[in-house]
Amino acid sequence: MAVTGTTSSSVSLSWNASTDNVGVTGYEVFNGSAPAASVTGTNATISGLSANTTYTFTVKAKDAAGNISGASNAVTATTNNDTASPNLALNKTAVASSSEASGLEPAKAFDGSQATRWASAEGADPQWIYVDLGAVKNINRIKLNWEAAYAKNYKIQVSVDDGAPTHWTDVFSTTTGNGAMDDISIPDQNARYVRMYGTARGTSYGYSLYEFEVYGTDSGGGLDTEVPSAPGNLAVTNATSSSVTLSWSAATDNVGVTGYEIYNGPTLAATVTDTEATVSGLNANTAYTFTVKAKDAAGNVSAASNEVSATTSGDTTNPVKLTAIEDSFVRGGTYAGDNYGSLNAMTVKLRSSNASYDRTGYVKFDTSSLSGTVSSAIIKIYVTNIHSNTTSYKMEARGISNDVWSETSINATNQPTEAGTALGTVTVSQEGVYVSFDVTSFVNNQSDGTVSFRIVGLDEDMGADFASKENSDPAIRPVLVINEG
Repeated sequence: MAVTGTTSSSVSLSWNASTDNVGVTGYEVFNGSAPAASVTGTNATISGLSANTTYTFTVKAKDAAGNISGASNAVTATTNNDTASPNLALNKTAVASSSEASGLEPAKAFDGSQATRWASAEGADPQWIYVDLGAVKNINRIKLNWEAAYAKNYKIQVSVDDGAPTHWTDVFSTTTGNGAMDDISIPDQNARYVRMYGTARGTSYGYSLYEFEVYGTDSGGGLDTEVPSAPGNLAVTNATSSSVTLSWSAATDNVGVTGYEIYNGPTLAATVTDTEATVSGLNANTAYTFTVKAKDAAGNVSAASNEVSATTSGDTTNPVKLTAIEDSFVRGGTYAGDNYGSLNAMTVKLRSSNASYDRTGYVKFDTSSLSGTVSSAIIKIYVTNIHSNTTSYKMEARGISNDVWSETSINATNQPTEAGTALGTVTVSQEGVYVSFDVTSFVNNQSDGTVSFRIVGLDEDMGADFASKENSDPAIRPVLVINEG
């Protein structure tokens, strides 16, 4: 384990990957004896630290069964001195998704007065407000002074675009906002635009800010302009009829690599923090070309890795698409008796620390119309929403023999108890796309004309919503794509 960078409020760390007889699912980073971060990759940035202070860090690996390794070597790091900086957002141009009324325009949140405020339209989510700093600055602190109408769930996002911003990077998110003053320290970022993006209101009204302040370096000095090295050794590790799995060697950076962008030709296909990814929703019997780029916290992007080509498997001649006949999800704890089978979305989230927030999906298909051997069977479920604290997370499909459950009655107390057969994992990293599981072997081993699957999350406190068979758009409901012969 090593320190790769420090700021006045953060320390960046990296370490060598751990090994396990089944597979490492993530790492727990500790600041002294206190948990500081939980990540799936081999690097992390610990934020919210005090300036000019020495800290000691260790990391432990964990697997899917909850086993935790011994601690790594301990490393110490001292944060940089904090220097006073002006409010970079003061009297700068502001834009918002809406304004409740005249006198509550977005500029009121950047005028330096606690007597004026911006307010969004009431009763609507999401809503946002951003400021144009006028040029790319190095920022490390945001202050939000909320009026009574505050955000419970929101993100702070930055953009380095020229002109109107269209590409945003999340630098902070919370689902426990409580109003008043939020003083947020972030790792040093390059930013021209800074946005508060609210997804859930704390009241029945809208969102309202007396002041939205941004702090950092006004002169442009201290900007991190060094790009990471290009990822190396990009390789294809698996291909199905609808997905390709890739792996690569970690990139390096003067401060620290924060993630990787996977490109399918010129199109961004996924964003992950680990050094592997599965690109789903592909066509069968089709050749694709992939590259990977690394990015750092300041928004610098590396050159592309080596190019690799992969051809998906499967026969595209008259595939059979079976729609789900039952689907639902269950929650434990205080919600153990509740049924969610009538909802238009299925939620999958791992929360081992609180059963009330843990959600497991179920989906069932009628295969009685099939005849002969199935050459490929792919479950496809459509991502409608990634939860606000999630950038990417892994899910697993498990085949279960119990087909008796019903979407109208299933809950956490009567769900099938068998462990199920693990059928593969996928990484969920973007909305508006399908993720796919290859379940061919399980379908071929079932002979009663019905197949059932449990869908579970593998990364703690991360989750997403998926279109169910009740969704109003038939094109995005769960399907089992079958090729016979």
